[in-house]
Amino acid sequence: GVMSALNAGASRYASSAVGSLAKFTVGSKGQKTLVKGIGCKIGVSYLKRRFASETVHGHHAIPKNLGGDPKQDLIYIPSTTHHMFHWVLHVMLKNDPAAKGMGNWTSKKNWEQISQTRDGRKLLYQHILNASKVVDKFCKLKNPATLSAFVRKNMKAYLGGVD
Repeated sequence: GVMSALNAGASRYASSAVGSLAKFTVGSKGQKTLVKGIGCKIGVSYLKRRFASETVHGHHAIPKNLGGDPKQDLIYIPSTTHHMFHWVLHVMLKNDPAAKGMGNWTSKKNWEQISQTRDGRKLLYQHILNASKVVDKFCKLKNPATLSAFVRKNMKAYLGGVD
């Protein structure tokens, strides 16, 4: 889980993290891991409290606030995996100037200007897919039960949802 990775320092994930996450991996000397970056950004004690109890969450392939259909199928995943996905997506979005400083928890209304255009949806889809790949790799999820496979399954419905 997240806590064992924080303690163990899974350095192999830093080298495979997508380029847009590079700003998130903290440090000027030596290679820091994605997990350590998360710990540095939001605090290890916060993570321990936040992820202390494992439950199951229903996860939308495309977050509703980013223009995803509220009626889309859900995949049921551990709460730690779900929270990790949303944190990674948040950081990716915040670090992309095209997202205009908005993050994963920005309201649907604020995302409408971007999520209601085809180019905007392509941008958001790529971030969603990249965040899914990072979490798949970190959590060692294997096909067909990966977040990225679930996102790809919903690609046409999302990208075809605007003109």
